[in-house]
Amino acid sequence: MILEKLPEKFKGLYWFYKNDTKSKMERGFSPEEAFWNHFAVISSSLVWDNKADTQVKLSEVYRLYLSIYCENINPEMKVEDEPIFLDMLKERYCQFNQIMDRGPFRLKNETTNEFAYNRFYLELGWFLLGKDANIIRLTKAALSVVMVINSLADTPIPLKLMRDV
Repeated sequence: MILEKLPEKFKGLYWFYKNDTKSKMERGFSPEEAFWNHFAVISSSLVWDNKADTQVKLSEVYRLYLSIYCENINPEMKVEDEPIFLDMLKERYCQFNQIMDRGPFRLKNETTNEFAYNRFYLELGWFLLGKDANIIRLTKAALSVVMVINSLADTPIPLKLMRDV
């Protein structure tokens, strides 16, 4: 089991993954959908404590989520596929942050309208589930990410994320 091999600083993050994805699966997401939904949450700079003493490198987080994916989603992943998966994690991390940067939450403009919010949730839902998912599942997935990020506003992950890659 991955938990036994983890450095202490990652154990809380691992349990956060387990609890968050369990909750998402109880709401109808598949294990893989729950994984990517959760990965979107931890991709947000808003969930990390920039004042924490304990630092964690983004490359270490990618490796942790590779291990989590192999243990919980795809135990048959071949060693030669791991670099490709790590590249996919990096790409999804960047894509999620681009979506968030374009989102209406970042706009200082008071004229941000309902259309901007709807477009944001739709784009985030497409990112999480793909363009073939129905609108209710897309919205549910997007809201799930935003709600978890919002819930961590007062008590962020007690690690300072260092972007080394």
